[in-house]
Amino acid sequence: RLGVKPFFYSNYKNVFYFASEFKALLRNKKIPREIDYTSLSDYLSFTSVPAPKTIFKEIKKLPAAHFLIIKNGKMLAPVRYWNPLSSKIINNSENIIIDELLHHLETSIKYRTIADVPIGCLLSGGVDSSSNLAFMSKNTNERVNAFSIGFSNKSVSSNEFKYAKKVADLFNANYTEIVLDESHFINFIEEIIHIQDEPIADTAGIPIYYIAKKAKEMGISVLLGGEGSDELLLGYEHWRLMYNFNRFIKNAPGGTGILTYKFLHSLPGLKNRRIFYKKWIKRIEHNTPLFIGGTELRDEEDKSELISGNFKQMLNGYSSYDLMEQYYNEFLLLSKEERSYYDFMTFLDLNFRMPESLLARLDKMTMAASVEAREPFMDHVLTEFCLSIPTSLKVKNGVDKYLLKKGMEEYLPHDILYRPKLGFPVPLNNLLFEKQWGNKIENDLNLFNQKFNLFDDSLLKLKINNKEGSEIWNLLNISNWIKKYIQ
Repeated sequence: RLGVKPFFYSNYKNVFYFASEFKALLRNKKIPREIDYTSLSDYLSFTSVPAPKTIFKEIKKLPAAHFLIIKNGKMLAPVRYWNPLSSKIINNSENIIIDELLHHLETSIKYRTIADVPIGCLLSGGVDSSSNLAFMSKNTNERVNAFSIGFSNKSVSSNEFKYAKKVADLFNANYTEIVLDESHFINFIEEIIHIQDEPIADTAGIPIYYIAKKAKEMGISVLLGGEGSDELLLGYEHWRLMYNFNRFIKNAPGGTGILTYKFLHSLPGLKNRRIFYKKWIKRIEHNTPLFIGGTELRDEEDKSELISGNFKQMLNGYSSYDLMEQYYNEFLLLSKEERSYYDFMTFLDLNFRMPESLLARLDKMTMAASVEAREPFMDHVLTEFCLSIPTSLKVKNGVDKYLLKKGMEEYLPHDILYRPKLGFPVPLNNLLFEKQWGNKIENDLNLFNQKFNLFDDSLLKLKINNKEGSEIWNLLNISNWIKKYIQ
């Protein structure tokens, strides 16, 4: 229902081919490897390609919660079979909702620890992974295997080992730390293109692989992850800022909201802060979607400057914003009642970011090490329940993911629950632009662009010189992928 596992297919010349891996279909030389430039454009915006499209025109992927029928030799359009918005907003007290939330989460974790092989969990010391460990430990008499990963100090990057170890000690887990350095990252770039199947410009896939590899070496064949919690229970500060911005603009009398924001951010103390507010104002002024997903890397204006004239001709006026309009219209159609903008943000990422990025990287990287990943927060019953909770309770008193944090106070210490969200900070700028490696990246990207003419040469050079790590990683992934699969 939520796209945990992929389904690729091609209906070429009246023959239906399907596989769980993109590269399996590429073994069939009959299927053309023609680039879909709208998909490539979407990748540059969102770091992955949304279903049903893939980078190649003749290969598609089945969207989450959809089925496909072939009848009398004819393939019909995919049909949605599950609606995450099917439950109406509930009107219970905060304490009752918290109790139900923890019940659903504990039930989901119990279900996902049923196995005839040893099980472990990914542990960052954050709320989600710590909640997994808490309930795993509560429901077993054995020590739970917990794995944490980070970069060495010489990489000039913080890690979360001290928090992970604190939680592991609290539940007497069998705790393992994996330390990465530049060599793990650099030596894996070619291999990640093969494992990912499709280009996914998310560096977190690399540490996930090394955790899975270590777990497998220790005899662990199943790992539980915390994916989906932030989307369902509103754990992103960025979302809260955008939601409040959108609400302020809409509620300001006589269209004064935009003027007020422009004035406030022209003041000396705020002029250089919250640069993204300027982009949000521009989107509202141009009547384009405000929220375009949690993996947004470039908006249409930035992308237009990056791509070449030849690429623009191939797009023929296509805008990735069109996708957001489609998702928003579907959200309105599936909603049984009026819902908040927060619910749309969750709906969009459940249909896009989760299956195409977060779940895809977790599935592909763990499977590459012969480990199965399971995601308790992606249980469909839990998902439906979370989308029936009033958003005013999910973010309360400026606290993101309020309900889960409040509920887990019984199990976890305050400094674990309420510390700032860190994620997995990969020190891209340090890793990509080491002298011996940086020169190779620049040379590879330039040679690629000379052959395929996709990007503006001067802007590409500027981004390399400015050491814009996320942008270069995005371009490096797609360039390596195209070189590998297009002769």
